[in-house]
Amino acid sequence: MIVCFSFTDAINYAASIGGFTTGIVFGLALFTFGKKRNYAIAFITSTATIAIVFLYFNFRSSQVYIYQVMEYQRRMQEFADMENMALEAYSVQYGNSFSENKESTLYLIKDRGIYYWNENITLIKELDKLYLPKESHEQNEKLIEYCKLRISLYELAYQKILENSSAYDEKMLELNFKIAAVMSKINTAKSKK
Repeated sequence: MIVCFSFTDAINYAASIGGFTTGIVFGLALFTFGKKRNYAIAFITSTATIAIVFLYFNFRSSQVYIYQVMEYQRRMQEFADMENMALEAYSVQYGNSFSENKESTLYLIKDRGIYYWNENITLIKELDKLYLPKESHEQNEKLIEYCKLRISLYELAYQKILENSSAYDEKMLELNFKIAAVMSKINTAKSKK
C-alpha cells in the first residue's frame, strides 16, 4: 500500500502570500536605508511589533466569538430539555386517567409547565447577551415569543380545567395557530443556516 502525501495539502495560501509580501517589504526597507542599517532594523522591528499586536487582538476577538457561539449551542440543549419538561406537563390529559386528578393537573400546568417556559425565557435573555451572529439574536426573539405564547396557552388551559369550562377553547385554538406560525419561522430560519 502506497500512501501519498503532498506538502501542498498543509499549505495555507494566505500565510504564504503574507510571508512573501512581508519579505519583500522588509527587504526593500533594508535596501532603501542602505548603510543606515540601524534605521532599517528599527523600522522592521516596529512594523513587525505593530502587526503582531494587531493580529493578536484580531485573533483573540475571533476566539471569543467562537467560544460564545459554542456556549450558546451548548446551553440551547438546556432550552430543549426544559421545553420537553414543560410540554410533558401540558400533555397530561385531565379526566382520562384515574391516577390524575384535577389538582395534580393544575399543579403540573402551573408549577411545571408555566415554570419551565419562564425559565426558558430567562435562559434566552441571558444567552442573548453573548456575542452572537445577527441570525442568532433574531432567533432568540422568536424563541421568546414562542415561550410567551406557550405561557398564554397554559394559563388558558389552567382556567379551563379550574372552571371546567369550554369558554376558552376558541382562544386556545387561536394560540395554537400562532404557536405553529412562530415554530414554522424558527424552523425556516434554522434550515437556512
